[in-house]
Amino acid sequence: MASRVATLPGVPAGVVAVVSTDEAEEFGLGRRVALPLPGL
Repeated sequence: MASRVATLPGVPAGVVAVVSTDEAEEFGLGRRVALPLPGL
């Protein structure tokens, strides 16, 4: 879903999603994934 949102008009280039768990020490920590994902 995030990849599709990243292609909408008005969304700036360079958008990332943060993949994390609810056990992360701090909000925003996790693996960063550049969007949109190719092939979706």
